[in-house]
Amino acid sequence: MAVRFDAPVYVHKQVANRMACQPEKFRPPTTQTTSEITRSCKDLLMHFPDPTVVDKLHLQLAIVEERYDDALKLKDKIEGVLNTDRTVRLVVQLEAALHDSRLEEAAQLRDELAREYDRRAAAAVREKQQLDL
Repeated sequence: MAVRFDAPVYVHKQVANRMACQPEKFRPPTTQTTSEITRSCKDLLMHFPDPTVVDKLHLQLAIVEERYDDALKLKDKIEGVLNTDRTVRLVVQLEAALHDSRLEEAAQLRDELAREYDRRAAAAVREKQQLDL
């Protein structure tokens, strides 16, 4: 909307730092075929350990057993994870892009998710090295 109406957008610095997309993350259109993009995205998603899967199952069980207070707490917990975990948010966006056949966006999200995996792996290695010292 801001671009359309040439209006400034005011965002808190913490939000901008956390949610902003870096210009180098956007690349020219990919030359990959539809099946290559879909396959590579699904391969990446297959190795994702979803931290909300147990909570989702408990949520379904709570609804079936009509424990609506518990269901509401679980729903809030799941939404909290989705709002705070960048990797989970990227996975959800990637799944939605694949489902809606927005392959260009899916390819960009796939690349961003792969970078996020690399960042987390590097952080884990650094943490392990610090513990070994």
